Amino acid sequence: MNAIEVKNLNKSFSAGLSFKKNQVLKNLSFSAKPQCVTGFLGANGAGKTTTFKIMMGLLHADSGEVLIHGKPISNDTKKNLGFMPERPQFPDHLNAHEFMAFLCNFHHIDQQKNKIKQSLDLVGLKDVGNKLIKDFSKGMVQRLGLAQSIIHSPDLVILDEPMSGLDPNGRRDLIHIIKGIATSGTTVFLSSHLLDDVQRLCDDIVLIDQGKTLFSGSVEDIQKRTSAKFRLISIQNGSKKEEVFETYTEASAALQKYLEAGDKIIDFSPYQSFEQAVMELQQR
Repeated sequence: MNAIEVKNLNKSFSAGLSFKKNQVLKNLSFSAKPQCVTGFLGANGAGKTTTFKIMMGLLHADSGEVLIHGKPISNDTKKNLGFMPERPQFPDHLNAHEFMAFLCNFHHIDQQKNKIKQSLDLVGLKDVGNKLIKDFSKGMVQRLGLAQSIIHSPDLVILDEPMSGLDPNGRRDLIHIIKGIATSGTTVFLSSHLLDDVQRLCDDIVLIDQGKTLFSGSVEDIQKRTSAKFRLISIQNGSKKEEVFETYTEASAALQKYLEAGDKIIDFSPYQSFEQAVMELQQR
């Protein structure tokens, strides 16, 4: 069973004072596997935020269906869902411990001290629990945003641009933390415009444009679907040989042939970058 199943989702909004409607989602369909990190990609205005709001029960679709672990959106599914907005804002007169204690009370969580410690430790805030949130750096606020999204041990976490505004070190740390969240058994569904980070972090991606699904599958598969060439570097009879193939089929056939011959394979990878592959699909 998929963690998320979106089927033929449609949503329109009124365009100002006119009777015309702007259709934001157009038969949008995709799925996300459980306990994996899935990237939700698309240009500004592609429909990502609208989809997020429908998934969280903040908007109703005109038609179509969203299933979370096989169940339609309800109060029960929302209780088992965590969310981090793009620009998280928290009461800055509280410290991290006080804020997390407030959330524990809201979610009726037992053994609050252990749960707060667990969550803050996981995101690297164990030493600043008594620091006022108003004195937090941008990176610390992002980490607290992650902590609050997992405090109630949800099965699914939705993260809206979690690496936004962070420096390279902060992004690297957050990638490590998000991978840890998924490893612990939580499904992560996130949006990002930082394609290098998506490639390093995500197992699968969903690419949408103008409310329609362009691609849904693994990071590796998106490069197979485009015109990417493939590089194969091998050692044959003691000599290094580098080849570039026009298609994945040709490259994989050569790879199989060399493996059967006992040749050593040094590298087998797309010649086209992940970012180029995404941009090619968006421009079709």
